[in-house]
Amino acid sequence: MEWIDYTKQSPRIDGRYQIFIASEQLTAEYKHPFGFACPIDGCAFVQELITHWALLPEPPKGES
Repeated sequence: MEWIDYTKQSPRIDGRYQIFIASEQLTAEYKHPFGFACPIDGCAFVQELITHWALLPEPPKGES
């Protein structure tokens, strides 16, 4: 997973990402131009506390 400094670049596409906020790693929903929010209830995170973001890894694939 490649971590990107949020102070230098935000995601270009709306969707779910991993973020570091207040030294904690969470999954968050990104909506341009609003920023990151909780994927469960939609409450916005304090954007200034977010340091990095990364694409979520691919989900496990089912066995064929």
